[in-house]
Amino acid sequence: MKKLWKISIPILLILVIALGFLYRDTLKERLGSLSVQETDLSHLTYDQLSLGRQFKPDSSYVKQEGDTAKLNDYNYRGMNAFYVTTTANNDIVGLKLVDKVPGCRSHFDNGLALGMTLNKVKQLLGPHYITFNTDRYGKVVMYIDKSHNDKLLLGLSNHDKVTAIVGFNKNQYDYQY
Repeated sequence: MKKLWKISIPILLILVIALGFLYRDTLKERLGSLSVQETDLSHLTYDQLSLGRQFKPDSSYVKQEGDTAKLNDYNYRGMNAFYVTTTANNDIVGLKLVDKVPGCRSHFDNGLALGMTLNKVKQLLGPHYITFNTDRYGKVVMYIDKSHNDKLLLGLSNHDKVTAIVGFNKNQYDYQY
C-alpha cells in the first residue's frame, strides 16, 4: 500500500503540472481578471458608438449572422474591418476594429488606434491590464471595467503594436478570442 502512495503522488503531481502548462493562458486570464485593478471603459466610443448604447444601423452597415441566435452582427460597408454586435433590442454589446477602413477613422474617439504601440496604450489607458495569448489574435492585453462588466481586448503584433481592438460586455456577449 505504501508503494502505491509513493507512485501515485508523483504521477498526480506530474498531471497537475502538465494540465497547468497546457491551460496556462486560460489560467492566466481567469486569475488575472480577478486580481487586476479595473480601468474605466465607459468612455470608449467609436464614431459615437459605445457599449450599452442603442444602435440605429443605417445603410452603411451590413447585417450578418451573429455569434449566437440572440445577437446581431453589423459589418461596416461589408469591408470586414469594423463590426458592431447588438442584442435583439439593438443594445451594443460589442465593438471590433480589426483593420483600417478606407474613408473612416482607424481609431476610437479617445485616441486608441490600430498600429499604436503598447507604451502609448499604457499612457492612454493606464498600467492595469493582463497579458496572455489567444488562438485568434496571438499575444493580447486586456483591460477590464468591473463596474460596467466590459472588457477591452487589444491584439498585439510581434513589435507590440495594436492589430485589433475589441470591446465587449462580458455578461451579454461571450466573445471568443
